[in-house]
Amino acid sequence: MTDSSNENNQKQTQIQPIKKVLPLLPLRNLVLFPSVETNVFVGRKESITAVQEAFSKTNRLIIVTTQKKINIDKPTLADLNRVGVLARVEHLSQRDGNVHAIIKGISRVNILNLVADNPLYLAEFVDLPVITESLSEIQQSAEALLSQLKKAFSMGRQFDLPAMMQLSTGVASSDLADQTCFSVSASLKEKQKMLETLIISQRLKLATEYLIKEIKVAQLEIEIEKKTQDKFNSSIKRNVLEERKRQIEKELKKLGKKTDSEFGELEAKIQKAPMPDDIKKKCQKEFNRLLEMGPMSPETSYVRTYLETVVELPWGEYSSDPINIKKSKKILDKDHYGLNDVKERILEYLAVLHLKNKKNKKQKIEDQVVPNILCFIGPPGVGKTSIGKSIATAMGREFVRASVGGIRDEAEIRGHRRTYVGAMPGRIVKGLKDANSLNPVFMLDEIDKIGSDFRGDPSSALLEALDPEQNNSFADHYLDFPLDLSKVFFILTGNDLASIPYAS
Repeated sequence: MTDSSNENNQKQTQIQPIKKVLPLLPLRNLVLFPSVETNVFVGRKESITAVQEAFSKTNRLIIVTTQKKINIDKPTLADLNRVGVLARVEHLSQRDGNVHAIIKGISRVNILNLVADNPLYLAEFVDLPVITESLSEIQQSAEALLSQLKKAFSMGRQFDLPAMMQLSTGVASSDLADQTCFSVSASLKEKQKMLETLIISQRLKLATEYLIKEIKVAQLEIEIEKKTQDKFNSSIKRNVLEERKRQIEKELKKLGKKTDSEFGELEAKIQKAPMPDDIKKKCQKEFNRLLEMGPMSPETSYVRTYLETVVELPWGEYSSDPINIKKSKKILDKDHYGLNDVKERILEYLAVLHLKNKKNKKQKIEDQVVPNILCFIGPPGVGKTSIGKSIATAMGREFVRASVGGIRDEAEIRGHRRTYVGAMPGRIVKGLKDANSLNPVFMLDEIDKIGSDFRGDPSSALLEALDPEQNNSFADHYLDFPLDLSKVFFILTGNDLASIPYAS
């Protein structure tokens, strides 16, 4: 009896799975899992026929699998994943030539062959066995997955499957793994891998792994959204408070009361600056326009920068050291060895200037006679720039140097108009600001290397700055008002006189 019972057991274990044939529904962008109910829109003729054929039967059973490539319209067996799901067609409706079906997965199957592909797909398949394992390992993996699911729910994470709401009441571990695998954000290949995992504990671990990734992404999105919202709220709050402050200051100003606004210091500088009255009126007009602008206006920073530039100009600042010929000679001899002809010519120049200004001792500094332009021509390294510094020291004036060699844009001399973004004054005005004086010794280096192109001719723009007949009203495009350069002592340097353009 014992031998015969063993033989029967061996025969039972060697029994092959029963092959069955059912209609086949290949899906493009969805992987169905057992115990999962979902909506499917069917558009292919063969798929519509397969779903209708299954729904007309008593058991309503159909095989569902996923294509390996979604762009194939008529897949063959090689184009389909062999592991699919036995499903039941719960509901069927037709609209505008497409079929809408509600299907629910039942169990995993292995597709062996395609029996037919016209007018519908018929697949030969066998059921895949459920692999049993240690209950404690399954329970441990299920508890870890449930813990992550609770965390995801607490973060407000939304899942596509309505059945996920039932997880809190308790379901089988296999169903828990399948429903989570269906709902997590993963690619088709990754979900197909989960479907093909028959060991329940491994499937639970895979579902937990992908759910953790999804939670981390959700946490990052929440953090970014919170930072953005905080920054947005802070910006809105600041703008509202600034607007209220501006309106309050406006009303207080109408009542004749002074306010300590953020522009109060700028207004005080405008009032104290010893600039001409017409320029001060222009600045006050721009300042009033600045107060009328909202804090978010793009012109606010432009107008404020303009006013700060005008106020920082050295209004009324003049060097006041009288010329001393003996002292000047000592300075030139100390700084330069040789160059006797050059130094003698410079001393003659200073002597004539001294005699002209000596006629009227009560003469104001801003009314004193200024020498014409000096131009030093010679090869590099002979001391042209250093002689200019010595002249400034001998005259007791500030020294400022600007290299104009290689410039091709007229705006480098005259400045940019304020309508341009990033507008700034030209090198002449910038040099006066750096010297903090309206009568410095201003050296323009490399005058013979000025270029010209479609942006203008810088040498022509220099004419207005250097000509004694018109430089008392030099017009910088950025300032937009005449500036007196008649007290500036210009010194030019170059290497070749022939390349300097003649007046024409």
